[in-house]
Amino acid sequence: MRGPIRYAVNGDVHIAYQTVGDGPVDLVHTSGIWSNLDIMWEWPAWASYLEQLASFSRLVLFDMRGIGLSDRGTGPPILELQAEDLRAVMDAAGCETAAIYGGARGAAMTMLFAATWPERVRALVLYAPVAKTVRSPDWPYGKSEEEQRRFYERFVAEMGTAQNLDLQGPSYDQAFKRWWGRLERLVATPGAYRELGGILTGIDVRNVLPLIQAPTLILHRAGDRIVPVDQVRAVAERIPGAHYVELPGIDHIPFLGDWNSLVGEIQEFLMGARTPREPSAPPGRVPWNRAGHGWRRVHGDLRRSGQGGPVRRGDHRLGAGTRPGRPGRHPRGRVRADAGWARGDRAAHRLAGRRVGRSRRDRSLEHRP
Repeated sequence: MRGPIRYAVNGDVHIAYQTVGDGPVDLVHTSGIWSNLDIMWEWPAWASYLEQLASFSRLVLFDMRGIGLSDRGTGPPILELQAEDLRAVMDAAGCETAAIYGGARGAAMTMLFAATWPERVRALVLYAPVAKTVRSPDWPYGKSEEEQRRFYERFVAEMGTAQNLDLQGPSYDQAFKRWWGRLERLVATPGAYRELGGILTGIDVRNVLPLIQAPTLILHRAGDRIVPVDQVRAVAERIPGAHYVELPGIDHIPFLGDWNSLVGEIQEFLMGARTPREPSAPPGRVPWNRAGHGWRRVHGDLRRSGQGGPVRRGDHRLGAGTRPGRPGRHPRGRVRADAGWARGDRAAHRLAGRRVGRSRRDRSLEHRP
């Protein structure tokens, strides 16, 4: 059941959120900058994608600060403020702990949140995450400064026209292009897109990756034209125990192409099994084993591999070898996002080994290997 749109409050900023479904696990979901809680339900594929997620969870959707129905606030919507907004949404929705989904440019904020408040994150799901946007000698996985400048200028200039769908969602048709242009105009104003573009260019959360304690699933499509596959593989390498699944496909927008495979991976990770569904596009996935450095050829997509068949590093299900909702020990410390607009120092880790009570909803969920 789709609930009404409500507002969580963080200081003087109101963050729009909505709950959908009544499953046994809370799944707090941000799709990044492409979000408007009023409009997203209009496109059938997007609505179906969200309804499938809500079929096994209590799905909590929200518009990030400065996006869609949420306030911007008096200052730029930097990552630290966005992370605080996520905590406010969880409080307002009654989530003591939750699985957190961060899509695309929303992933950096959720990674920062998971490192800062580990006791509130029972699992982390990342789609097309970016840890550092601009390439550097110690991070060769981003865009060059010139590539990012051209991308940024096009991003701002074309907002409201859907012209960037050749990058965001190459499998679009004309009906979707007309609707997507309207969505772009209702997500943010041109000035807000310019500000967001500057924040996204400055993202650098590499130093929080090894501090993430929650079981983590990372999903990506091999042909994504927005986020290079090497960027996502590098993120997966640096989050302890992360399980990475690389899917075939060219669309950055998750509900285009074979979105059923994305939902299936998330359901299996959180619940231990997936509901059989007809694929929404040709099926297939390319699991990646970091320890074995192995990829493989699936549907004509060349990957390196020394063995046949799918490779998974251990049992990636949330319930295998861990108790959900129970944080591990972690040294006292501070977490910072160290570049550009993402700079800030208010994020702090909680005391080592503190036990956190789980809500009734959390206690009702039992995972079995």
